[in-house]
Amino acid sequence: MGNQYEGIVIDINKKHDDINKSNVMSKSSHTNNFFVSSFYKILFYFGWYQRLVDSGFIRGWFHEFQEYWVYSLGGRPIRLHDFFFLYSWYRVEYQNVELDDEEDKVKFLYSWQKPENIYSVFGAVYRYALSPFQYFVYRKYLKKGTRILEYGCGVAPIISSLINDKNVDFDFTIADIPQFTFHYAKWRLKQFGVNIIDIDPNILPKFPHSYDTIFLSEVLEHLPNPDEVIQHLTKHLVSGGHLIFDYLISDCDGLDTKGGFFERKQVLEHIEKHYDIVMGKVDYDNHMGRTIARKK
Repeated sequence: MGNQYEGIVIDINKKHDDINKSNVMSKSSHTNNFFVSSFYKILFYFGWYQRLVDSGFIRGWFHEFQEYWVYSLGGRPIRLHDFFFLYSWYRVEYQNVELDDEEDKVKFLYSWQKPENIYSVFGAVYRYALSPFQYFVYRKYLKKGTRILEYGCGVAPIISSLINDKNVDFDFTIADIPQFTFHYAKWRLKQFGVNIIDIDPNILPKFPHSYDTIFLSEVLEHLPNPDEVIQHLTKHLVSGGHLIFDYLISDCDGLDTKGGFFERKQVLEHIEKHYDIVMGKVDYDNHMGRTIARKK
């Protein structure tokens, strides 16, 4: 465990085993009532929400993280300024993380489980603290009672934001490899009965059913086999269902893969063949931001 502060060392694979086999989860509700949620949306619309987070006036996100840091990871109690110190400290450590060998699935997974990846939790938590209504722009595609899959979910920003806003009339599934941000998502969302799927890099995951909406955000460029994955997800999306994705062009550094780079053409050709683009456009040569495709 190191010194439980700037030298903390986490065996995240063991942490996943522990959380999968036990009732370890957050004790906080992580939901806002109607009035708080409405007030926050007004602040966000006028650009004040981010300022109040930055200034420390809104810090519910930090109290959630502090609970996780202390009671799940075993870190020393920290204050808000400690969070930003550690955010910067671990970011420096994280800059040296690279894939050891994406073709060796054991080494591929270990690359994501290296202790330096603890930064990814700090980065994701703060990023989504500044923008907590991730689902809102997609709300017309999310019909109550439908099944939603967030694949390669990390901290699961879409499903987390729906639950934060007490939009729970869905069948939720989150899926990722057993890495750091996914552990945070499990810890935070387990209490809400969210379906959790651990992805084995060697095997395409088995899904219990098909889905009405699949989110694939900041994922494709990190996959060693994105063409295989997109075909698998298409099979598990209902006709008329929506695939909501993005696709960055990477230089294959860090945790970006050669597969994500060299299979881009096949992935996008598959999407053009099997989907109608509802928002955005298929772009073979440039970064693709938020794109919504409806399965034919």
